Amino acid sequence: MNSKINQVFTDLQKEVRCQICLDTFKSPFSLPCNHIFCSECIFAASRVSQKCPLCKEPFSNRDLQPVSHLKKLVRHINQFEKILINENIMEKPFEYKLPPITKKPENNERKKTKKKSTQSSPKKRKDPEPAKNLKSQIIREKFQIKKPQKKENKNSRFINVTHLVMPKRNNNLTSRTSKYLKALIQGIWIVNFDWIKKCGKKGKFIKEKEFEFEGDEENTGGPKKSRESKKMLFENLFFYVHEQYQADDSPPSETLSDLILNGGGNIVFQNEKNKFTVKDDISKSLLVLCDSNCYQFGIQKVLFSLQENNFDLNNFKTINPKWLLDSISKFKLRKINEFKVNLL
Repeated sequence: MNSKINQVFTDLQKEVRCQICLDTFKSPFSLPCNHIFCSECIFAASRVSQKCPLCKEPFSNRDLQPVSHLKKLVRHINQFEKILINENIMEKPFEYKLPPITKKPENNERKKTKKKSTQSSPKKRKDPEPAKNLKSQIIREKFQIKKPQKKENKNSRFINVTHLVMPKRNNNLTSRTSKYLKALIQGIWIVNFDWIKKCGKKGKFIKEKEFEFEGDEENTGGPKKSRESKKMLFENLFFYVHEQYQADDSPPSETLSDLILNGGGNIVFQNEKNKFTVKDDISKSLLVLCDSNCYQFGIQKVLFSLQENNFDLNNFKTINPKWLLDSISKFKLRKINEFKVNLL
């Protein structure tokens, strides 16, 4: 009987799942096209592109409407989930109590280092300074750079999260999912379910090192490297994520942008008028994430538009999105030449 209930509950959870974060809705908002997303997810996505992530229909933030009845349904589902978890615990052959939920101490060294950083740490938005001349005014209105996020940024789905628990494969590896990569780039613990069971048996939190994954596709020690690193992986790097790439093995462009920002990178993106804006040093080299099919979707027009506004075309590097995913997985920047995309 319990297995049938669990199956029904799983199917129900899929129906109330946000297609951006792949988690149950949190403060769901509806778009004019009737697609629904978490408020945090869609507001973050709207800063990259004001098009529906699923059907690409344009929208503005004024069009977003809260879905109160769905919010109430999600609350009931979460309550029901707690009941199922408690019932499953009682069916175990041994008796134990789960430890009280306490906030895990933060990695103070990593946090202090981020505060010291001047170039990659996000700053409060300031009113733009008056343009010195007509050319600088045109450049300011044409391009924009989206700044990296702090770990505690409200746009992140990992607010106050200290651990990600995932199923284990052979050789202490796990699957490479969007949640796994987002947790890895933010330097939180990524452990297997045995850690949960041991905590339950002991009735307290136990040390995680024994249960930490060593990688996904191969043993690279990526989770540990990220957790112990004092520097963000994509610091001082500038990216343009082309929306219309056709790589089946890569997540949506919005997810790639989120990973870049959480890794300390900067994103050059199009505004509502289908133009670009840059407020900082626009002579920086630019990493363009796309595939060989992007040529037919206007990537050349984007590159030439950037070149007209003082981006050096010689500093453009068109690379496959897999470079980003592999770099995060290993927590080490891969060689760009191995992932270079020829557009001609």
